[in-house]
Amino acid sequence: MTDSRVSRGRKTQVFAAEYLKPVFPEAESLAASLPGKDIKNTEGWACEVKARREFKPTEWAKQMAERDRDDEWSICIMRPDGYGPERVAKWLTFMLFEDMRALIGYVQRLESQVKEWEAYAQQVRHDLPSLPFLPDRPSS
Repeated sequence: MTDSRVSRGRKTQVFAAEYLKPVFPEAESLAASLPGKDIKNTEGWACEVKARREFKPTEWAKQMAERDRDDEWSICIMRPDGYGPERVAKWLTFMLFEDMRALIGYVQRLESQVKEWEAYAQQVRHDLPSLPFLPDRPSS
């Protein structure tokens, strides 16, 4: 590995961690010499970061699968050539199809729960004026 490639990889991890800070305030790049995910403090997510010219998604998917845990979603963040830190929002991400399907199902269940809670809250707001234990509310 050349020094410039190693440097690009390290910087890419730092840029990716910084970009994730609004959703993971403690996100931090992990030194390449250390085992484990490339970005730490991303609870529930295992981020693998790639800054390579060659596109080897099956190789990267195997690497993600080796680290797969039931309590984390594995995702690969790839920085294409010509996409510096100013274009970090346009970097590519991918995950295993089975994980994506499970994630979509999870989001759909959450959306359903939110709708149920919203309907419940609306009903409670509607019923509040008629509840016997509430004092009379002043007219507006």
